[in-house]
Amino acid sequence: MLDFSFSTEQETMRRLFRDFAESVLPRYREWDAKEEFPWEQWNRMAEIGLTGMTISEQYGGAGMGYVEAGIAAEEVGRGILTVPTL
Repeated sequence: MLDFSFSTEQETMRRLFRDFAESVLPRYREWDAKEEFPWEQWNRMAEIGLTGMTISEQYGGAGMGYVEAGIAAEEVGRGILTVPTL
């Protein structure tokens, strides 16, 4: 029987991405209303691996797979609806 559960690394990543989304959600509506782009949050997203996920490491990306990108889209998309995929 196939095991479709996430690996320990994927679960850790999921929690990290969820924590990030929850941390920015309180200010998200304010940024959206003012039509501001929160560059400091973009930098934070890069630090935790939310940018360039499926780009090869040889080209400066994270070299992750599409399962990890799906985890990111789901977790970030739950609170930051205009930025669910990167």
